[in-house]
Amino acid sequence: MSPRIFLKLWVAAIVMGVASGVFAAPEVRVEEPAASVSALGLVEYCDKVLAHYPDLKKQNEHIEETIAHLYLAYMGVSPRVQGLSSVTTSDDPVEVFGMLLREEKFTQNDFALSSLNSPRHHTNFNFAMEGNLPVFNAFQTISKIRSSRHVVRSEKLKKEFLEMEAMLVAVEAYLKILFAHDVAALSRDVQKDAEQDVRQAEELKQKGMILGADFYAARVTLSAIKQQVNQTDVAERTAGVLAGILVGNTPDKLVSPQGKLSDELRPVKTFDTWLLDAFKSRRDLLALESRIKAQKVELFREKTSILPRIDAFGAVAEDTHDWRQGGENFTMGFKGTMDLWDPTYWPRIKASRHQFAQIQIEENRLKDAIARDVAEESAHYETLTRDLTVVRDTLKDAEEAVKLTATLYREGRKSIADLLEMRSAYLNTAMRYKHLLVSTEISYAKLLFLTGTLDKLELEQFGERLG
Repeated sequence: MSPRIFLKLWVAAIVMGVASGVFAAPEVRVEEPAASVSALGLVEYCDKVLAHYPDLKKQNEHIEETIAHLYLAYMGVSPRVQGLSSVTTSDDPVEVFGMLLREEKFTQNDFALSSLNSPRHHTNFNFAMEGNLPVFNAFQTISKIRSSRHVVRSEKLKKEFLEMEAMLVAVEAYLKILFAHDVAALSRDVQKDAEQDVRQAEELKQKGMILGADFYAARVTLSAIKQQVNQTDVAERTAGVLAGILVGNTPDKLVSPQGKLSDELRPVKTFDTWLLDAFKSRRDLLALESRIKAQKVELFREKTSILPRIDAFGAVAEDTHDWRQGGENFTMGFKGTMDLWDPTYWPRIKASRHQFAQIQIEENRLKDAIARDVAEESAHYETLTRDLTVVRDTLKDAEEAVKLTATLYREGRKSIADLLEMRSAYLNTAMRYKHLLVSTEISYAKLLFLTGTLDKLELEQFGERLG
């Protein structure tokens, strides 16, 4: 065999091998790691969210800081004691004369003019303790204590508000998981029934018992249903991931809910009732009121800073030259001071008044915002409850329509396209109904948050409604 013929045969073998898949690369399947799922009840899930909520941890530090400032204010009524020590060497006549007197070592020879005018240098070692106790400090300390108490209460109320905010976030995330879980299960059931209908229709089509146009139209509707299933599956997983992030989980650890959405309607409250609860219970509004009280005390403190101040003081000292003997002395008494002219007095009062006015304006602005939010959400909640009643009846009609259409299809009076179209309409109606259910629950939770009544008791009632 010539080399040319051998080369042609070798090339042909390679081509045939590739065509037949002999040299095809083996298929490599990359499997995603299975995500772990943790099933949690609503109350347990909210507890985990509260424990992980970053803003809540930051607020705890604010509270500790304000408590420290309160303790610092209390220390204003306690005495202040200092220990002092010094070493002094001097040949100044007055300084040497004083050192000798304090050391109780002054002798008759020290009265000589030469010693008085030109003494030898002298070294003095002094050890002392000095104390100071405020007797009256123009209401500065008591005012700081009072204002610090109001600030501490304000920060604690802010913490309660953040806890309610975290509860709302947790409830909303949990309800969205339930919604995604229910919708995904519902869409899979509809897909299963639709696929079964299409399989039966395909058999009938092969026998020539149904039109091909109806069959292919049904398959188009089935394709739309499958796309909805894909969307709901992804939405279910995404909701589990997002809910897990709120409790500090990694994205591969999902949160699975317990229970199901309740279709029992709550009684609808009036706007005036919601607003009255809000003005009475909103923690951020109460926190601002405490800030106003604190600033009012601060304004009083600035006004009284012009009053005289009285302090009691005392000191005990030991002076020695040779570390063997020395003089012991004490001093005690009262001292009063008063600013006859303080150029910063009126500017400080003016600045404090403006701060007081700013907080009052902020309080009014918050009240307006609360009224606006409550009005919008209460109207939204009422609309949802009305729509829910309408769609609930529509869902019953859609269920009955599917049953009747299936019966008519078996009797040959409806096409497979009509049946699949009705199943798709039922799926859309059921998804709309589930969406209204979860929207109503979330809206009610928002109303509880906006009125400051979303607490542990309400959270437990939410859990009971979910079964």
